[in-house]
Amino acid sequence: MLKITKLIIADDHLLFTEGLENILDGMPEFEVIGKVANGKVLIRTLNSVVPDIILMDINMPVINGLEAAAIIRKSHPEVKIVFVSMYCNDQLIDKAKMIGASGFLMKDITAPVLKESLLAVRDGKQVFIEGHKLSKSEVLPVDEDFFMLPYKLSPTEPEIIKLIKNGFSTKRIAQTLDLSVFTVETHRKNINRKMKVKSPTELMALLIKQP
Repeated sequence: MLKITKLIIADDHLLFTEGLENILDGMPEFEVIGKVANGKVLIRTLNSVVPDIILMDINMPVINGLEAAAIIRKSHPEVKIVFVSMYCNDQLIDKAKMIGASGFLMKDITAPVLKESLLAVRDGKQVFIEGHKLSKSEVLPVDEDFFMLPYKLSPTEPEIIKLIKNGFSTKRIAQTLDLSVFTVETHRKNINRKMKVKSPTELMALLIKQP
């Protein structure tokens, strides 16, 4: 009898999520039982639906993948987590392993490789691709998974930077991320310090230089 592995996809890119679901629907070994767009909704969903494997992006709004995975590993240690990202490096892969993830895959892998990897994870194996170490000269885009690394930003700060770039006020950022205004102001001060800028204008000028 065929063993069905139940999956939840956590990714805020709708087109990718739908494409991934279509691929998995063509594999009788797997069943997608849920799709969510951020870590907060994912954690809430697990109160009623528990999958065998979560396929999760790292860069998600509200609660990112790394933060969500750490919480889920404590509340649902039986659930296996596989990160699927546009980019990878050794630092991110090491963080994923420390959290207790079962795998780290690139978003551009082929369907056969995805299937093979998920079956391996289902059977208790780990599947981690090889990353690369970031050089100090690498400039990373604001909206990518590993933007936090060169400036040593916290997991929340890249999300705040993206909202700043989109013209959000401190109050609106607080509402969007479900944080207090004081917390957002503190993050903004830390961002300015880490990125060596003194004003929103200087920060925007730096962000504009990003690809």
